[in-house]
Amino acid sequence: MKKSLFFFSLWSMVHSLLPIAFATEQVELTIYNQDFALVKQVLSKDLKNGISEVQVEKVAAQLDPTSVHIQSLTAPLDFRVLEQNFEFDLLNYGSLLEKYIGRDVEVHQTSDDGKGQTFIQKGRLLTSGYQLQPYNSGGFVSGGYQYVANGSPMVEINGKIHTAVDGHLVLPELPKDFVLKPTLVWQVENRKPGKQNLQLSYLTSGVKWISDYVATVDDKDQKINLIGWVTIDNRSGAEYANAKLKLVAGDVNRVQDAPQPVMYKMARAEAMMDGGVAPQFQEQAFFEYHLYTLQRPATVKNNEMKQIEMMNAQDVAVRKIYKVENGGKPQVKLEFDNKKENGMGMPLPKGRVRLYKKDLQGSLQFIGEDQIEHTPKDEKLSLLLGNVFDLVVERQQTNYNQIQPGKIWEETWAIKLRNRKEENIRVLVSENLYGGREWKIVKKTHPFQKKNAQQMEAWMDVPKGQEVIFSYTVKYNS
Repeated sequence: MKKSLFFFSLWSMVHSLLPIAFATEQVELTIYNQDFALVKQVLSKDLKNGISEVQVEKVAAQLDPTSVHIQSLTAPLDFRVLEQNFEFDLLNYGSLLEKYIGRDVEVHQTSDDGKGQTFIQKGRLLTSGYQLQPYNSGGFVSGGYQYVANGSPMVEINGKIHTAVDGHLVLPELPKDFVLKPTLVWQVENRKPGKQNLQLSYLTSGVKWISDYVATVDDKDQKINLIGWVTIDNRSGAEYANAKLKLVAGDVNRVQDAPQPVMYKMARAEAMMDGGVAPQFQEQAFFEYHLYTLQRPATVKNNEMKQIEMMNAQDVAVRKIYKVENGGKPQVKLEFDNKKENGMGMPLPKGRVRLYKKDLQGSLQFIGEDQIEHTPKDEKLSLLLGNVFDLVVERQQTNYNQIQPGKIWEETWAIKLRNRKEENIRVLVSENLYGGREWKIVKKTHPFQKKNAQQMEAWMDVPKGQEVIFSYTVKYNS
């Protein structure tokens, strides 16, 4: 039986045609938490006098061509861009065969007699077996199309049509109109010949970052150690070597059909935390957002997820809150203040917080997680960990009285709290009062606070092994 293997070898051809890349002197990568980034590169290039062509390859495959900008830092008044092109017709199996439709190819086959002899037949490629289909890469214009397998190639050999080729095709050469890497090409007019530094900038999709936090709770549930991590996910199609890395936290408005480079201004920088090991990221006010700059170069490879520590706060004081809302399942929360005197005091990007605590054997166990939004300094954070196992709640309406039918009435509610824990606890009872336009508590067993127009709260001390009842009568006026 003949081997049914369909492939072609291009390594020697590809390596012989690879152009020499520019030497990158500096790369700056600013990543936004909305799946896009601003890329800036400083390139050194010898320019001729007059009109010439400038190429930069290995740019992001998902860049937005309408955002590309290049300028001379050496002689900006003598450098002008006449034309700009983004070439992304990259070499792949389907696109290469499409270029050879109607052209002569060789079919290399191996004999099926067990001797492994190779024989060659010449023919003409009729179809590639691939179909061009729209491809949504997450980018803009560069989303383009992709070749998808849709059958087998057809080859005409000695006047006969072969619908399935046993063997592999060998192509004589690589077509000249292919690019091996996404490439930007400019036609420029220059009046100062010689070496110049050119600054290239563009927006690209396919790069994003998220923040995650890991907190370890002490044995008394009074303090936590909080570590923040940044996870960078690069699927843009380019590598950013030794880049100056910056992260933007905040929701930046974008017009999808015509995105423009984001202009911003910097404010005075502040340190993340005082004392201890110097933080890797320096935080700055950034227009109406916040900017985090890594204090060392970093390489972000294509198709790589990189994690970098953002912050590390030790012995952060926390408050453990038991809360019952409208008689539902009792919840446990941890609250703490994002203040300098609490070992923190930096704006925290939104992200997931996972909490752990050591068991009696000293092994860390997962106790819950919650999501925080972008949190400025000096604000409170509240983390919902889960439901309380040993606190039983019952809510019952014990009385209803129509004072003036359809206009004025009274309701009496009783919330029973039974503490089955081995310690005394304090519980925050929250009640929503939606009965009418106006309400007034006319009777109560415990003090309460009016939180807003339709909610009240009461703190209840519940001793271990006992039941406490919070009862109140509310008068509604429609």
